[in-house]
Amino acid sequence: MITHIAIKEALEHLKSYRFQVAFLFIITTFLIVMFTRHFDYRSKYEDYLLRVSSQEEAIDKYISYANHAKLADPIIPPSPMEIIVAPSVTGSITQSAYSLDDNPIESITLKFDIIALVGILGSLLALLLSYDCINREVNEGTIRLLLATGIPRMKIILGKILGGSLAATLPVAAIYLLTFVWLAISGGQGFGPNQWASLLGIFFVSIIYIMLFYCLGAFVSAKILDPTLSALSCFGVWILFIVIVPVMSPFIAKSAVKVPDLGAMRRSQEVMFVEYIAEMRRLAAPLREQGLSGAEATERAYEENKQYFDSLTAKREAAAATMMEDYKNAATWRIQLSTRLACVSPYAIFLFAVEEISGLGNGRFQHIENAISNHNQLAGDYATRQHNEAQKRDPFYHWELKLDLPNMPRFQYHDSTIFYNYSHALPFIALLSAYFFVPLTLFLYALHSRRRFF
Repeated sequence: MITHIAIKEALEHLKSYRFQVAFLFIITTFLIVMFTRHFDYRSKYEDYLLRVSSQEEAIDKYISYANHAKLADPIIPPSPMEIIVAPSVTGSITQSAYSLDDNPIESITLKFDIIALVGILGSLLALLLSYDCINREVNEGTIRLLLATGIPRMKIILGKILGGSLAATLPVAAIYLLTFVWLAISGGQGFGPNQWASLLGIFFVSIIYIMLFYCLGAFVSAKILDPTLSALSCFGVWILFIVIVPVMSPFIAKSAVKVPDLGAMRRSQEVMFVEYIAEMRRLAAPLREQGLSGAEATERAYEENKQYFDSLTAKREAAAATMMEDYKNAATWRIQLSTRLACVSPYAIFLFAVEEISGLGNGRFQHIENAISNHNQLAGDYATRQHNEAQKRDPFYHWELKLDLPNMPRFQYHDSTIFYNYSHALPFIALLSAYFFVPLTLFLYALHSRRRFF
């Protein structure tokens, strides 16, 4: 009986004018977005190949021990998942994970990608279908006719939820099906087992997300019997979760957590360095009066006061380390706070979960840093060995001269494993799943409080 009610509910939605118009609009928008993301990824990948080729040429012609780290700086290829999800890791690849420019809260602003399409239009469609799913039947009296047939009340409720959710998730299923077809026709664009597993996980998370909003709209429909007021309330809820909470979260976090100014930190370090130079000049001045050149006086002043100058250097480095540690701690706390505040919105939770599953979220920082660190260690050890051997062969060899590095390790980046991605996405998936039961519980409570109407 639940199945029959669900099918009837789904067919009523599918035949409705609002569903057909919304479905056509979503699919049309998807095709435009997919076309744009596809060629954006191709452009990024061609740029990556060009940069690698230029780097190889520079290494062959100009590399020395002095510049080997800069010339062989790791280049990260674009991920195939960028066709689906716009990455939240932006800016320089080697940029610190504590940079405020890469605040993960920025990932919940509107992006021109498929996930934003699902998150924004999919939730809006779910509310559009559910805002009158209960009050309409109460006002028309059809739900009393169902109860009069002897069908248990709970079966009617579950049937309507399942049928409405099926209709609401149909455009999402169509989007992922078309994505699969597009990728199959275009040759996969670098998609491997990890990417296909990520895409499957993203699909299931999207289903949970759409059903959550449908239940939320059903709760409003059961609580507010006036369809117009119910529609306005659902639209207000949508604005709250999709716009207000994501936009306000970083501002609240910024007001609550003060982060040291990087410019002030740099100026403080520059002042300490200027004071160091001024102190060296002061001690070198008497030696210059004795006839020594500037360089000789400075070198002798340093040798005679080596312990003093070393203490100044240690003090300056300790102060710089303390300031940077304070900055990192404050920046990390601000990012965590803004993320937690944003997770009041299921839309933010959905985007965070999807980005982590795709390997393009905040967890990507650590993976990239580990890969770069391992490569730099190997490449640095190899260059040092070659440099030492060159000095042994040629006493006049200088570290800025061209160095032969025929077998220098090249940076080979591999996307994070599916287990790594899901481990970072699991907290958001669990939170989204828990969030799903909130509107469902509210919906059941609202129906119970309206028993006198049906």
